Amino acid sequence: MICPTPIRHLVLLLFLSAMTLSAQSQTPAKKEYTPRARVNGPTVDGLSRHPDKVPHVMLGKMFDAIEQYWLPVAYEQAKSVDVRATIDASLPAGRLDKRLANQDAIDFDVNAEGLHTPNGRYRFNLKGEMGEMEIIDDLQRSFMTSHDFRAFSDQPHRNRQSGANLSNYRSYFLRELGDMRKQMLDSGLYRAVYTGTGRFDNNDVEVINFYKPQGPRQKNASKRKTPIPLNRLWTFWQDGGYEIWLYRATHLPAVIFYTNTRDNIYLNLTFTYDQQWLPTRISFNNNSVKSEGRGDLVFNYNEQRMIQGVSLSFDGDNGVSLRLDANLDFQGEPDASAFRILPAFGYKKLNGDHLKLMLLTQASGNLLKLKKHGFNLRNFKF
Repeated sequence: MICPTPIRHLVLLLFLSAMTLSAQSQTPAKKEYTPRARVNGPTVDGLSRHPDKVPHVMLGKMFDAIEQYWLPVAYEQAKSVDVRATIDASLPAGRLDKRLANQDAIDFDVNAEGLHTPNGRYRFNLKGEMGEMEIIDDLQRSFMTSHDFRAFSDQPHRNRQSGANLSNYRSYFLRELGDMRKQMLDSGLYRAVYTGTGRFDNNDVEVINFYKPQGPRQKNASKRKTPIPLNRLWTFWQDGGYEIWLYRATHLPAVIFYTNTRDNIYLNLTFTYDQQWLPTRISFNNNSVKSEGRGDLVFNYNEQRMIQGVSLSFDGDNGVSLRLDANLDFQGEPDASAFRILPAFGYKKLNGDHLKLMLLTQASGNLLKLKKHGFNLRNFKF
C-alpha cells in the first residue's frame, strides 16, 4: 500500500506485571514474566506440533496468498492515484522537556492533496504547521515551493530512479512484496522454525518463529536509546525476530509479534479480514520503550476490491496521539502536464537544505514560544 508503512511502517511495544502476596511472612510473589512483544496481545489455544511441516514453504505460501487475495488484477489498470489526506498529531510538551509538564500539548496538523504514479512521480500541495507548500518530482528532478517564504528549491536527479519502469500499481505492489520475500526467504540471513498448530479466533493457525541468528558481536551490541535514524526508517524491520501466525485455510497472517532488542522496538499486530480475505483492520499494541500505546489501521475498498480509504489512529500511554485519514482514487494515465515544474513569478531560489531548515523552523514555532519556560530548541532533535 502507498507508503504506510505513511505508514509503511506501523509502531512498537510491551511490559511485565507483578503481584504481592499478603501472608504472615509478607513474602512477595514471584513475578510472572511476559515478553514485551506479547503484552496486551492475543493468545493461541491448544498448540501442538505436526509432522512434515516446513516453515520456509509455509512462509512462501503466505507471500503467494497475499498476492492472490490482496492484489486484484484491477490494479493493472491503475496508472495513477489521486490522494486526499489529513494528519493530526499531538505531543505533550513534557515529552520535550520535563519542566514543561504543565504546558498544553503541541499539535501538528497537515492537509495533503495530490497525485502519485507507480513509477515515482508525484505532485502534492501541503497546508499545515509548515505553512502552504508544494512538492513535485517528475523523475528528472525534485522541486519544492514555499508560498509563505515565496521561495523554491530545485534538485536534479543524477541517477535513474528506482521503479522508474513501473507502469501500474499491481506491478508497484508486487515489487514491494517481491523485495520483502527476497529479503526474508532468499537472502539466507534468516532462520525459520515451525512451532506448532493451534486455534485462534475459532480458526486453525500455524505458528512460525522467524529471526536472524545472532553471533556474540550482535548479542553484545549496545541498545539504541535514541530514535531510529531516517536512513533506517524503512529497513529496521529487517532486524529483530518475528512470531507469525498463519491461518491454515488461506496461509494469510492472523497475528504477528515483532521483537527488536537493539532498537527497543516491540509490537504485536492482529489482522481482521472481510469475506473475500481482504484486510479491513490491523490492530496493534506498541510496547516499545517509552512509546507504549494502542492503535488501529483500517482499510476500505471499492467494488473492484481496490483500496479507497485508509485511516490510522494511535493513542500513546504518554499522551502522544496520531490520526491519519486518506482517500485514494485510482485512475488511468495522467496528463504529462500534471508534473510540470514552473516556479512562481517573483519567488527566489534557495538551496534545498536551507529551505527545509526554514520550513522546520516555522513548524517549530510552538516550540520557540515555549522558550520563555526554559525549553531549549537545541535539546530537540529532528
